[in-house]
Amino acid sequence: MPALSLILLLSLLPTALPAQGADSTASAADGQREVRIGVLSHGGDAHTRDHWAPTADYLTLQVPGHRFSVVPLDFDAVEPAVALLQMPADSTAARAGGYSDWTVPLDYQSVQKLLREEHRAPYDEEARFTLLDALAQYWLAVLAGVVALLAMVLLTSRVLQLNHRLSRANTRLERRHQLILDSVAEGIYGVDLNGCTTFVNKAMEGMSGWRAEELIGNETHEIIHHTRADGEPHPKDDCPVYATFRDEQPRFVDEDVFWRRDGSSFPVEYSATPIRDEQGTTIGTVVVCRDITERREAADRFRRQEAEQAHFMRLSTLGEMASGIAHELNQPLTAISTNARACVRMIDAERATVATCLEVMTKIADQAERAGEVIRHIRRFVRKEEPEMAPVAVADIFETVLVLMREDARRAGVLLHRQVGFGADCVMAQRTQIEQVLLNLVRNALEAMSEQLRERRVLLLARRNGDVVEMRIVDTGPGLGKGSPEHLFEPFVTTKPQGLGVGLSISHGIIDAHGGRLRVDSTPGIGATFFFSLPHVDDCGGPQDAANSLHTGGSETDYAGERA
Repeated sequence: MPALSLILLLSLLPTALPAQGADSTASAADGQREVRIGVLSHGGDAHTRDHWAPTADYLTLQVPGHRFSVVPLDFDAVEPAVALLQMPADSTAARAGGYSDWTVPLDYQSVQKLLREEHRAPYDEEARFTLLDALAQYWLAVLAGVVALLAMVLLTSRVLQLNHRLSRANTRLERRHQLILDSVAEGIYGVDLNGCTTFVNKAMEGMSGWRAEELIGNETHEIIHHTRADGEPHPKDDCPVYATFRDEQPRFVDEDVFWRRDGSSFPVEYSATPIRDEQGTTIGTVVVCRDITERREAADRFRRQEAEQAHFMRLSTLGEMASGIAHELNQPLTAISTNARACVRMIDAERATVATCLEVMTKIADQAERAGEVIRHIRRFVRKEEPEMAPVAVADIFETVLVLMREDARRAGVLLHRQVGFGADCVMAQRTQIEQVLLNLVRNALEAMSEQLRERRVLLLARRNGDVVEMRIVDTGPGLGKGSPEHLFEPFVTTKPQGLGVGLSISHGIIDAHGGRLRVDSTPGIGATFFFSLPHVDDCGGPQDAANSLHTGGSETDYAGERA
């Protein structure tokens, strides 16, 4: 700035030899070149000479051939000095005046102060730099700054507005998400890659008794899934929920147990699905579980009702077979009574011998055993069966059916056959239920052939087919006629005038509970075949009656009935 330059260069010091105008600065008298140092005498001429004299003498000694002297300057010389200081050193005027360079005294601050007090240049017309001056000089920069500031304010306001909207939208989405979760009847919770709970819905809280704040942030497995149904510890390494986010594969578990806050357990089924972020990276698992306590209880009640209904049907079947069973019992009882009385008469007449009495007693024992066999089969058939399945001899099942149906078959003129193929000795089944199915199917076959004139036969056939034993009930009746035979297994569907339509439905349910399916194949005018499969086992768990296990390789030779 000019004012600052004036103060700093107020003193003149030609320190180098002048290149031009040497005649104005040299002394001809002594051959030495004179160098004058102009100093503003703000403290007086004498003070200035005394103060700068040592400097001038020192320079005279140090610079041979030159003599330095101090020239006090008054204030009237300030303006020329300023003009001189503003002049470039290599200008024509500077070279003509013999000035080589300029310097600033160390105490120039006092000079500045004195110039201000005396209102000398450059402080003679001191003006204040106002805001208007700044605006006039820098209006473009100020305008750009104002525009930038306004733009920044507008952008900041817009960002804040959008951020507020986004915050409200996020809040609404979170509330809606939570409302959706809480409105679902199934329990829903999420876990992160460390197995800690991230969210829980109301249904899960009510189901487990744990509050959300007690679950979130803690390991879910150690709280609700730590023990198996049998009481054994459930390691978290075997937990399907953990395995889901490890291998990123969804899972469905149809039966497991979770634990409530009060220490009780409840059966559940649940699905575990990986949770992924925007980049598709798995960040955890979401679990949707359902309390199946009521469903399991309902299934138990349904099974009990089915068992009761099946038991009622067996009693009803025996009621319909009452005359045949009575006849089946009456025959051995009559034979026992007749033989016993005959033996008594022979003894009274003293015509009985030991051999004769032995023969009569043997006949009585045989008939008693025959009656006892019928009673045993009836008792086993009408009692409430045990729900567990066990290995059963196929021949024993057929024997029960033949004993109970022998008299009805005789009166209907139907010949009953049984055939147990090789390797089809034993099956895994609930014996009484399978006997009920076979008995119902045989009775239906007898009734279907009641008005048939040609030969009437029913075959009970068992043959091995891989891991199962297929049982067939084949008749030579008229068949099932037109229509889909599968409708016969629906409740209250029957082809008999006096039938209720529940026998085949119950039979179908029994076979379905054994893992099989009751089916039918019918040819009009030739007959019908009902068949189903049961799991095969190698050992029936006890000795078998050789007479009851007939392996014929396909020939029908074992007759269990006779023509009327």
